[in-house]
Amino acid sequence: VDDDDQYIHQGMLSQNGNNEDYDAFGFALTTTDFNGDGFDDLAVGVPAEDINTTVNAGWVMILFGTATGVSVDNTTISQSNGGGSVEEGDFFGWAVAAAPFELVSPDAIFVDGFDSGDTGAWTETFP
Repeated sequence: VDDDDQYIHQGMLSQNGNNEDYDAFGFALTTTDFNGDGFDDLAVGVPAEDINTTVNAGWVMILFGTATGVSVDNTTISQSNGGGSVEEGDFFGWAVAAAPFELVSPDAIFVDGFDSGDTGAWTETFP
């Protein structure tokens, strides 16, 4: 283990940080400077997270970067952030991707039309 390594688990996070069996915390990962502060942030997919009583709805946790590494201060994004609804088996966070801060507005979330089959339902929102 290098002195610069960090170990983070879901139970350490400031928002929705509960370790539970089979959540799949870290199933998908990506980095970019989501908030434009000059530090890379980490998006962590948690596709099997239950949201309230909705089983396997999933979410993505954004852990914000600092001068000393990734902070446990975080924000949580689910499919409902963009005006959609969480549904059983959505597995939101199965895959994550990011674009450089300069190319998209900060905190943009893209909501899909997979449930309805309407690809015109792709929208960009700002929580």
